Amino acid sequence: MDFKPFNTLESLLSKLPDNMKSSTKEYSRLFNLDGLQMVLLKAYSDKESFSQPSIFVEHLKNLSIPVQALQPLAEAISSAGGLDLSEVKADFSLKKYPRIYVAGEMLDWDAPTGGFLLQGCFASGRFAADGIRKKAKIMD
Repeated sequence: MDFKPFNTLESLLSKLPDNMKSSTKEYSRLFNLDGLQMVLLKAYSDKESFSQPSIFVEHLKNLSIPVQALQPLAEAISSAGGLDLSEVKADFSLKKYPRIYVAGEMLDWDAPTGGFLLQGCFASGRFAADGIRKKAKIMD
């Protein structure tokens, strides 16, 4: 996972002061990281990554989040429930947290398992991604 896709590793490393304190607060301030990003970085990094600012920066650009297991497609099921559509903006961002986007079965909608469900998930994911790109002013 790349938490700073618009920055190079070199540009992030150049932000490190010589006397950098390796603390969550300092990292958050220096690299403009939100709480969710810090939670993920802590959950999937070891203590050494936080004590060595240069290693921490490497994790900003390439955090590995392991996949424990995948289920076969034949076992895919649809689940009921999800976020009420009244909580979601037209671009699939959350009204309360506009930097968080949702799609697919995160939303409260139902579809038959299989092609219809998968197509709805893929299409809403693409639509949400387009909203993110527009907001970030990323062009083709």
